[in-house]
Amino acid sequence: MRHDGMTSLWKLRILGIILIQPFFGAEKRSESELEFEWNPIITLERTDFVWKQFLPEGSNRDHPAVNVFGSKSKDISRIPFPATLVVTSGLDLLRDWSRRYYEWLIKSGKEAKLIEYPKVPHAFYAFPYVPEAHMLINEIKEFVSWTIRICSISIEQQDSTPYAGNP
Repeated sequence: MRHDGMTSLWKLRILGIILIQPFFGAEKRSESELEFEWNPIITLERTDFVWKQFLPEGSNRDHPAVNVFGSKSKDISRIPFPATLVVTSGLDLLRDWSRRYYEWLIKSGKEAKLIEYPKVPHAFYAFPYVPEAHMLINEIKEFVSWTIRICSISIEQQDSTPYAGNP
C-alpha cells in the first residue's frame, strides 16, 4: 500500500465537468474572435501571448492541446467521459470555440449541455450586479445536483438519464 496519497487518487471518479468560457483556439480565426477582438477583458493579442507561452516551441494554435477538435485531435468516442456543462457568452471572442467544443462532445457521443448568455461579455460572472451571473450559479447548482443524483442512481441501477437542464 502506498502512503503518498496516490492510492486514493486512483479511485477518484470525476462525475462531471463544468467549463465556463473554455479556452480553445486554432490558427484560423473564428468569427467571434474577429468580431470581438476589441473586448477589453480578453483580446486576441492576449490569447496569442498565452498560447505562445503555453505551447511547445515551434507549435502553433492547431496543436491538439489548443484545437482539441481539429484535424490533429484524438477520437474520444470510445473512452468514458463525464457529463459536461459548457458555458459561453454571446459577446465573447471565445464563443465560437466553446460552441465547437460542445458540438465535438455531442458528435463523440458524450453527454453535454451548452448554455449561452447572449448579451454579456467574457468574464461576466465576475460582476455580481449582472443578472446572468446569478443565472449561471443556478445552472451550476442544477448541473451538480443532477450529476450527483444520476451517478448515485447509475451506481445502484447501472442506468443513466440525459441532463436536460432541469434535474
